[in-house]
Amino acid sequence: ICLMFGLTEAFRCTYLPPHLLDSRPTSIGIPIPDVDIYVMDDDYNICPPNVPGQMVHRGGCVTKGYWNDPERTAQVFKQIPCFPGETVVFTGDIVTRDDEGFLYYVGRVDSMIKSHGYRISPTEIEEEVDEPALAA
Repeated sequence: ICLMFGLTEAFRCTYLPPHLLDSRPTSIGIPIPDVDIYVMDDDYNICPPNVPGQMVHRGGCVTKGYWNDPERTAQVFKQIPCFPGETVVFTGDIVTRDDEGFLYYVGRVDSMIKSHGYRISPTEIEEEVDEPALAA
């Protein structure tokens, strides 16, 4: 069994080698081959170890964007100065990286909830709730 972390926009991006499951039970691992993962602040600077920032995926498996959604694509798929001519994915996940390069999930930049591999949008749930039915 191998713990992996991934995103819709880039399939899998990290894994935790099975022999480290007991010693790093809260880690989402290290980047898979052909993938670079960065922890970046809002100014596109790489965060020092143990400082939270947004997970940025570079390399293999990155999609071209969201189907028929150029606005959302522009928010998530970006070309930034440190990788000229290359598109990277801003995952929306807040993570930290320890001194040895292992990543730890902290939270989200938005209200999206990730639970057991499912993405749950509280906003979408709120939009579907029939408020008059709640008042009854």
